[in-house]
Amino acid sequence: MTANVGDAPGVTSQALLNGYTYTVAGDGPFTSATLVGAGPYTVPAASIGPLITLSVAPGGVANARAELGYGPAASDPSATPNWAWIPAIRATTGATDTFTRALTINTAGTFAYGYRVSADGVTWRYTTTRTATTTP
Repeated sequence: MTANVGDAPGVTSQALLNGYTYTVAGDGPFTSATLVGAGPYTVPAASIGPLITLSVAPGGVANARAELGYGPAASDPSATPNWAWIPAIRATTGATDTFTRALTINTAGTFAYGYRVSADGVTWRYTTTRTATTTP
């Protein structure tokens, strides 16, 4: 008997035809990923926005990487393919790790922004999103 991916406990991946593998999205080794001190903000387009910080637990995960991204307002970054992602800088390591990055959006409009974090570059945990507005 073959279980559908995600239908049975522990079934998170399934080989498909032509060598492709489908993997259910998950959180990886992270139990939390939180935007710290960030909120809605407004800046002129193409201006450097405020420094945005991510806190993840547990800290010290080997190869952990975080990316700050933005996409359409009120969209889900885990399900919306047209988000733009840029690598963040690992700022501190300990019981929790922090990553930082300033966000620059070149076009005017209202956008959602948030972080994603991964230990393998395949499985991502996403934060909740906040709003950024850029003016002409």
